[in-house]
Amino acid sequence: MKFITSLLVFTTLCFFSGCDQKEDFSCDRNAPIEIQKEKICAFARSEYYRHYVNFQTGIEIEEISLFVTYSTGNFTLRVTVAAENGDGSNLRELIKVGQEYTYQNNEGRIIFPGINQTFSGKIIFSSFDRINKKATGTFDFSVESSANPSAPFPMSGSFQEVGFE
Repeated sequence: MKFITSLLVFTTLCFFSGCDQKEDFSCDRNAPIEIQKEKICAFARSEYYRHYVNFQTGIEIEEISLFVTYSTGNFTLRVTVAAENGDGSNLRELIKVGQEYTYQNNEGRIIFPGINQTFSGKIIFSSFDRINKKATGTFDFSVESSANPSAPFPMSGSFQEVGFE
């Protein structure tokens, strides 16, 4: 049995200013993102990384949570993968490079002032280095407003060499 749980939380806390919005967009931070076709320079860091076996159930779990901050808000990307029959003697690499981890329709939530929104989409790790503890990948979501679900807007981006412990 394998399952994936995911969560994206979006709040309006202003930690960093955005980057230049010109055609020749470049980002000096590790997480360039795009929301409704607006390019934004963001910073990603790890909230946590865990890899363990629940000895009561025998289920092995590997999970990571990345916090992304930009000029007008922030959100969290979480991926959890679990597999049965973990004995703890040799932890398996459950989070796989190139594997698509999906959020189904209305599975994730974005909390934004005045509007509750749901989304679907995917996260793909292009690198997941457990030795040097760094993750690189992309995400792509279609966000729907509960006020106007017929007009979803895109939210996508990448994160590079985000350290985790």
